[in-house]
Order: sequence, then C-alpha cells, then structure tokens
Amino acid sequence: MEIIKTVKDRSPILLGLVIALMVSVVLIIAGFKVKSQSLITSVLLWIIGVVGILICLYLILFSIFLA
Repeated sequence: MEIIKTVKDRSPILLGLVIALMVSVVLIIAGFKVKSQSLITSVLLWIIGVVGILICLYLILFSIFLA
C-alpha cells in the first residue's frame, strides 16, 4: 500500500523518467538504422541509449523505493 501511495505522489517525476527511458530505446534503435552510414555515429547512439536506460532505471527505482 505504501508503494502505491509513493507512486501516486511522484507520478510527474516517474512520467518524465518513463519518457526518457523511451527516448533511450529510440536512440538504440536509431543506432541500428544509422549503422550502414556511419559506424562511429551508431556506436555513439548505442552508448548514449544504454547509459540513458541504466540511469532511468536507477532513478525510477530510487524514486520509488529509497526516497
């Protein structure tokens, strides 16, 4: 019950983090699309996407359980 209350209280922050998570996934997908044109650009998009996913997941878990 406490987790549900916490999620309701922090819903704007969590919504922003979920949108950022989706953007990170789109960056990884774009990295596969650009792969044929530029390898450096695709690797950069993959790295930014993976780092973005890790940061978003950490912040979501931190905002729900630890804060």
